[in-house]
Amino acid sequence: MSGLVYRHNGDATGPMNSAALQVGVTTMAEKAKKVNYSDEDVTKLRTMYAEMGNDGLDEIAKTLGKSLRSVRAKLVRDGLYVAPEKSAKAPKEDGPSKKELLKELSEKGFDPSGFEGATKDAIKRVISLVA
Repeated sequence: MSGLVYRHNGDATGPMNSAALQVGVTTMAEKAKKVNYSDEDVTKLRTMYAEMGNDGLDEIAKTLGKSLRSVRAKLVRDGLYVAPEKSAKAPKEDGPSKKELLKELSEKGFDPSGFEGATKDAIKRVISLVA
């Protein structure tokens, strides 16, 4: 067994020995086998999610004693999670572009140099003042 290194609290403490094994040092393989959700938990999760949907995720997590992220991840792994629809973007304002507004400002005899970084609203205000 010499040459194997185990970690405790992030520090490499030397070769693993039989005393460490007797104390209960768990290997990564043993940790991977741990089941986070019992069959009863999965049944309860599925039932509650079918009734409440995404709005009930907080309550489901609290009932199961799990984090919201854990519950959502389990639903995704089981193919049950339905992501909420994303809200539609605000419709793009129709009307003149900034380039067109700067051209209009120029046609009114005002030098638009330096206004390239201005907002459309600011350029409109200047146009109203120049007119």
